Amino acid sequence: MKKKKFGLTIEKGKLLIITSLELNSFMLANELTDETQGQINEVRKRFKSAGIILFFLNYNNQRYTLDCFLPIFNSQSDFAKFKIGPGKEGGPLLIFPILLEKSVEKLIRNEIEAIVNKVFRFANWSKEYGFGVQEDGMPVTQIDIAPYAQEPISQGVIEFWTEQLEFYKTKALKQPEFKPYLYELVKDIEDMRRERDAVTGFRDLQISAHDFALRLSNVIDGKFDARCFEQFYEFVNNFFKNIHNSLSTVFSINITPAYGSAILLVDLVPEKGLPPEINERWETGKKHLTKTVGAMPNLVQKGDPKERVNNFCAEANLEPEQADKVLNAAKKLFPASGSKKNAIEIYSQSTDEPLATFNEEGSDYFVKAKKDLSDSLKPIEDTIISGYIGIIVGWEDTKMKFTILTDEGRRLTIKYSQEQTEEVRTRFKKNVKLERAKEGRGWSLVGWR
Repeated sequence: MKKKKFGLTIEKGKLLIITSLELNSFMLANELTDETQGQINEVRKRFKSAGIILFFLNYNNQRYTLDCFLPIFNSQSDFAKFKIGPGKEGGPLLIFPILLEKSVEKLIRNEIEAIVNKVFRFANWSKEYGFGVQEDGMPVTQIDIAPYAQEPISQGVIEFWTEQLEFYKTKALKQPEFKPYLYELVKDIEDMRRERDAVTGFRDLQISAHDFALRLSNVIDGKFDARCFEQFYEFVNNFFKNIHNSLSTVFSINITPAYGSAILLVDLVPEKGLPPEINERWETGKKHLTKTVGAMPNLVQKGDPKERVNNFCAEANLEPEQADKVLNAAKKLFPASGSKKNAIEIYSQSTDEPLATFNEEGSDYFVKAKKDLSDSLKPIEDTIISGYIGIIVGWEDTKMKFTILTDEGRRLTIKYSQEQTEEVRTRFKKNVKLERAKEGRGWSLVGWR
């Protein structure tokens, strides 16, 4: 049966690989503009040692424009020797040159998918039009790229670029100018692994396998400030010291960065060889910690502060005095005032919803609830006191005050009005009994007893 010969026209969703001899007639047949033809010829001169050059086109306003290109070298020696000269400013984008020691018609799915995916990630190519130019004497080949253009990252794609990474490591040793390409490829593989983990659900399984996971929700490219772990570490230690003090020295906190993700995995690990009764109490304490974190959303939402504090204490199974100590450490988990960065999400065993989120939006609500709790726990100070008036400040001022040394040995400052001046004068350096009232942060004289 005679082999089918492809026409030399650009077709949507397919890469037509032609030879150098056919290039001029191909560009004319597809009515490529003089500018685009000039760009293609310039690229071919720059990469004349490449076995194949793939050109990726967009179609706008009834004409093709060259968006980017990717050279493929078919031999180790050619790949090792090639150099990247300066391209024309504002011209098409150069995608990573690759080493592929096989003819184009023998490309397998992973290789096609890897090339298509790479081009789409780093260029403005629309995943629709393209062609390739190969050495003379090679058969015309057509590659269907449509099945791969919308596919999620596969393991085969990651393996393909990992292999290319090894080639670039060798090349960069002798040609340091290629190190930026090497580092860019490393970051690209990291991104692909993150995407792959999300597709396969591996990241979710990681979270399920650990006690807690700390995720910074506004992270870009997997980068984050790991100091959030220090704040969580302090919170956990504070919890056990104040709520389960007997367990505060029987465990360690281990941290593992989630593979390819901006997530810190946290495990609370008890010491080996603990008595069964301690192990049982440890499990209870750890569950109590999880329940406490899960109750935090009560404090970062709208509503009456008193009611929100009561709900938190009930859900966390904490007495108000205990809750106040726990929340002293929890407030450090929020980002700095006015900062939208470093918002922390805490997960445990599931990625459906975070147990708690510490961000700028919830910070004000938390602070109000915490203040309400702390204020409610302040001791009620006596309004009736007795002692010796030994110092009077500002005899003639509008803001006058005196100091009384109480019978209990406390020195308290009392403000008084101008109308009360004579009353205070007559009692100067005498023992007195008086009634005071709270005024702002200080106390004011009400009357004498």
